[in-house]
Amino acid sequence: MSDLGGKRPVYGYSGSPTVHAGRLYLDVGGAGKSTACLDAKSGAVIWQTGDGEAGYSTPTLVRDGEVLMLFKGEALELRRAKDGHLLASHATTTRDFCNCATPLLFDDTLFISHTGNMGARALAWKGDTLTELWSDRDVGLLFHSGLPWKKNVMVFNDQVRGSNDMRLIDVTTGKALWQNNEIPKGTGLLCDDGHAILLTSMGELVLAKVKEDALDIISRVQALPAKCWCQPVLSHGRLLCKNNAGEVVCHDLR
Repeated sequence: MSDLGGKRPVYGYSGSPTVHAGRLYLDVGGAGKSTACLDAKSGAVIWQTGDGEAGYSTPTLVRDGEVLMLFKGEALELRRAKDGHLLASHATTTRDFCNCATPLLFDDTLFISHTGNMGARALAWKGDTLTELWSDRDVGLLFHSGLPWKKNVMVFNDQVRGSNDMRLIDVTTGKALWQNNEIPKGTGLLCDDGHAILLTSMGELVLAKVKEDALDIISRVQALPAKCWCQPVLSHGRLLCKNNAGEVVCHDLR
């Protein structure tokens, strides 16, 4: 905040910084300097621009690194990565500016979601225009950004309170291809072979196979004490899981 003039979000900064092609991208919030691009080696500011609240999602590079995609506290923004020029935006927000789920891009279709009145939404991106394709107030993402699978996205539905609701959504139509109530809300990742590794908020680790008509659960084990809101990480055959208390477990999957 002191170095870049940022404005602290309501719940503190939680979006990850993004490094690409020697540059570091940050969503810092504030007037006139809300999005920042730094030299990754020196920390020198390359450009800083824009207004408004910071979001809680992670900046993402799309279109071969030419476009920076941000879900800021008050809008989805698409900016030219080289100089920060605003290419397109779509205003949407919810209580405490909790735009938390990182947007997903499928060709020319963007998927965004929060737990406010908008819920989930798909936008067609053409030039400097974002046009709504569909919107579903009954689906909302808060703690997990969703997992892209073909032209679908697999989500834990945080709009539903007190019950489990995981579903695979067709991004082109907004329709659920399947729903599953066997797995508590959590986070996860998708492997190249179509298997999902899910870490529930209760610390249970679930291995499942994603299909177009169902989620086939293969195995499940209690990995850590609850609560677990951290994304599991798979690298070099090892799976790292962490809970909110800071406990970490590493599984060898080789």
